[in-house]
Amino acid sequence: MAVSRFSEAEVRSFCPARPDDTLLPHAESGYAAFSAALIPGCSRPILGVRLPMLRQLAAALIRCFGGIPPIQHGAGTRLV
Repeated sequence: MAVSRFSEAEVRSFCPARPDDTLLPHAESGYAAFSAALIPGCSRPILGVRLPMLRQLAAALIRCFGGIPPIQHGAGTRLV
């Protein structure tokens, strides 16, 4: 399976408070189901984004911003 790349626009618009906006287009429902089966009783949603994609995003964020942008705490931001 070929790993698709994150576009520069996706990387520049990445918001740590809403990572799903960037990750959902790269999610695979079959992989999410497989991952969920490995974690019984998990109450959090599993997107199904493969680890190479997550590593690629992390590397792109470091190249673009010198690190992962900090979460801006404010109204409507809920950290779990």
